[in-house]
Amino acid sequence: MAKFNFNDLLIGFDGKPLSNGVDGNLTFKNVCQATLWNTSDRTGEEKYKSYKLSRLIDSDKEVELTVEQVSEIKKQVGSMKYSALVIGLVFDKLEGIDNTKQTLDNTVLDPIQTSDPIQASPIQTSDPIQTSEQAN
Repeated sequence: MAKFNFNDLLIGFDGKPLSNGVDGNLTFKNVCQATLWNTSDRTGEEKYKSYKLSRLIDSDKEVELTVEQVSEIKKQVGSMKYSALVIGLVFDKLEGIDNTKQTLDNTVLDPIQTSDPIQASPIQTSDPIQTSEQAN
């Protein structure tokens, strides 16, 4: 079992909370509950399981989930039309990864160097490749 705070904000690569597109910031709970409430193609039993799981995560405190519950949330979130960023942030949280300070390769971004996470890289202090003229 693992504990989660579903009130956590989802933080983008720029270090700012993602917007919910309406009136505030997107939270871990927003994404998970919206996913669990989307039950159009589920059986009655599956809808009831989604309802119970949604009630469980609708808390202002840390919530303890089983491996099966985490797996179900991941399955449902992955089936939605969220961006890769939102799905990645939610999956990271469900895996216990703090993604607020790191890129995919675990290199801490230098915000002065670039705000583009695709082009962000560790600051290099010297050129490891030298031509024969530079070496002489």
